[in-house]
Amino acid sequence: MDNQRIVLNVSGLIFETYLSTLNRFPDTLLGNPEQRIKFYDYERNEYFFDRSRSCFEHILYYYQSGGVIRKPKYVDIDIFVDEIKFFKLDSKLVFHFSDSEMFSEESTPQMPSNLIRRKLWQFFEYPESSIYAKIFAGFSISVILLSICLYCIETLPHYSVQIDGNNHTDSIIETFFYIETSCVTWFIIELLIRFLLCPVKCQFIKGFLNIVDLISIIPYFISLGNKYANGSPTNSFQSIRTVKLVRVFRIFKLTRHSQGLQILGQTLRASIQELMMLLFFLGILVVTFSSAIYFAEATVPNSPFRSIPDGFWWAIVTITTVGYGDVYPIGIPGKIICSFCAVAGVLTIALPVPVIVSNFDYYYRLDMERRNVQTNPNNFHSYGRVLTDYRGLPNCNRSLLIRRLDSRNNVRLCGNSVGGEYSSINFRQYMLRHENTERPHLSENSQLRHLRHRGINHLSFDGAEDYGLVGNGKRSESLPGDKHSVANCVDIGHGYYVPVPTRMCH
Repeated sequence: MDNQRIVLNVSGLIFETYLSTLNRFPDTLLGNPEQRIKFYDYERNEYFFDRSRSCFEHILYYYQSGGVIRKPKYVDIDIFVDEIKFFKLDSKLVFHFSDSEMFSEESTPQMPSNLIRRKLWQFFEYPESSIYAKIFAGFSISVILLSICLYCIETLPHYSVQIDGNNHTDSIIETFFYIETSCVTWFIIELLIRFLLCPVKCQFIKGFLNIVDLISIIPYFISLGNKYANGSPTNSFQSIRTVKLVRVFRIFKLTRHSQGLQILGQTLRASIQELMMLLFFLGILVVTFSSAIYFAEATVPNSPFRSIPDGFWWAIVTITTVGYGDVYPIGIPGKIICSFCAVAGVLTIALPVPVIVSNFDYYYRLDMERRNVQTNPNNFHSYGRVLTDYRGLPNCNRSLLIRRLDSRNNVRLCGNSVGGEYSSINFRQYMLRHENTERPHLSENSQLRHLRHRGINHLSFDGAEDYGLVGNGKRSESLPGDKHSVANCVDIGHGYYVPVPTRMCH
């Protein structure tokens, strides 16, 4: 009987496996005959599931491998978690994927231990932490834009000065120099303050944006040294052109203040394989069509293609559908080859685009989910909405969620789940068990005294099915009841409220 093969139809995609493979996990949907029979199609003699096809391949591998599962690369974590819950796989998998994908420790920002340093670090690093931080970030962006505009304006012919030693410094160019000095001074002060406040100096030094900050100010000091060597600030703006080109990297400083640019960077980093494959194909097409156009135009008078390298530029602009028109074939065979080149370019460039767009959509959605679950370190989570509306949060890792709540020192989470998917436990027992992980030598009463000392007010619950949140904030107005019977909520500051369920509905 176990060697019997069964057919699984998932949204039209047919999977076939042995019954013994599914029986390895009898507590799951596919492994339990009583649950599995609900999806049986007697006419087709198969089991039909109107679920995600891309996810089911990995779900089936869970049975085949004896419990190993991996999330598909281009499937959102909430979709994959829903599939795991639907097929009733091990509930620990839900915690695992939520912890690794959405609530990873790496995504938790490290903060300075000192309160003043922490506030200053949030002020400089997280613009959304306060209105003053937003104003500061706006001023910093203005300085960056001023520096970039100055970099572009000083290349205008009107402000260009030849380096012959006989020119005197124009007043406008001297003004440019002083503005550049002011901008660089601001960049240096900001970089030094952020370095001194950073909780992990090594991580700060390795940061890409911090390296950009450092590189962008180096040309100024080289130009300044040249100024003292020649005695003129004009020369400092006109010499060492190659080094001055590095100043253009200041535009990347805007990435620090733009979440969209950061998502774009993550997308390109995740799509590096596809981009390398695209460059590889482009190289093949360039060489192929350059060779073809050279031999096709070899006998044509006045043809611009006198060698294969001469055709490289034409092939690149044709494949990328730019088509400058400065170089083009004259003969009919060359025009035919040009047509094939253009069509091949359209097909080649279009191939990796869906993958890159999918990566961007993935990181964008992930960022939006993180914004719902965790805001900046000072504002933390909008738990008033998260606990009632966000479908991904009930599956998150409890210990990590508690640690994040603990960082406010005034909020505690209780219960195995906030979504009602798993059994909840007594609030008092849960609080003591969590605190005992840090202070196992304290008695129960000592634990409670310790919590009160930290400013935590206990709410009374009277049953093993009770669960809720506590905080030293005030009670707020009532919220509409849902399946958790939310009667009221607790204000945890910054306009966020945490609902306090009194008892789960059955």
